[in-house]
Amino acid sequence: MVLGFDLGSNTLRACVMKRAGVGFEIVKSSERIVGSARGLVANKPLQNDAKERILRALGEILEELSDLIYERNLDFENTCARNLGFENTCAQNFKNAKFSLPYAAVATEAFRVASDSVEFFEKLYKEFCVKFNIIDGETETNLTRLGIENRLQILGIKAQNAVSIDLGGASTEISSAEFGQSFKFGIVRFCNENPGILQNFSYAKFSQIANEQTRSAREFLRSLGAGKIVLTSGVPTTISALKLGICAKDYDAGKINGSVLRFSDFAGAIEQILKFSKREADEAMGENRAEVIVAGALLLEAILSDFSGSGADFIVVDDGLREGVCINLMQNLAKP
Repeated sequence: MVLGFDLGSNTLRACVMKRAGVGFEIVKSSERIVGSARGLVANKPLQNDAKERILRALGEILEELSDLIYERNLDFENTCARNLGFENTCAQNFKNAKFSLPYAAVATEAFRVASDSVEFFEKLYKEFCVKFNIIDGETETNLTRLGIENRLQILGIKAQNAVSIDLGGASTEISSAEFGQSFKFGIVRFCNENPGILQNFSYAKFSQIANEQTRSAREFLRSLGAGKIVLTSGVPTTISALKLGICAKDYDAGKINGSVLRFSDFAGAIEQILKFSKREADEAMGENRAEVIVAGALLLEAILSDFSGSGADFIVVDDGLREGVCINLMQNLAKP
């Protein structure tokens, strides 16, 4: 078994994986919305509240996975992981803990552009003994592809002609079996640049902005001649859950993997979300996620606009970079 972490521009995800009869399978996983890129300006520091959310989330995730990942069972009675603060953490037991599993931890676009990522990662290592490495867009694309192809293999779906789209918080990766590219747009970036989307929603206005931001991605997708489109990340999985009537507390990746979206489902999700009360939105999608899901639906609709009249099915999978990090680690460990 191995342990992998994916610290993205919106979400911190971690999982333990092992080899299975077909491909690789998740033993246990955990994730938190951290909004790393909220309020972030290129070449400026990460927002302090984003750092606090990441610290708290990492402590909670390590506690959740503790039965599998440490050499000994840690006593979490005094770790206060759920109350961690940026300036005053009390996760003393993490500082000298040793992982019983090989692990890899990666960070993506928000940390590529923030000016204080190195210093912040030093603090994470000091507090939790987890060393994060910032990866470039090409590496992110390749690792994400590994995770997606593994899931398609398990589902019995041939990946040869499949094109995958990973819509992230600050970057978006599109890849085929042969070609891949990372684009500098994402849901948190879109929200940062267009505050108050839900309060001042205009479909025409925001669709135009999304179309402008995704033009190069759309052209790249067109050049790949996709046989199948596979969507991963929190936006398509949440839209699929909404379509299936699965609320946030009952979210089950097993029910989402292999599910299908149609082009009309993006506009349908936006319409549904705009009708929700704040309480209904939080119950359906998780706390304070309505705005980013609307932004993501707009961006996916723009990226996939060439398919608007085709009746195409878009396959949704929950797996992505987190799983790819684990698979890559296991493959490297197996090499002589």
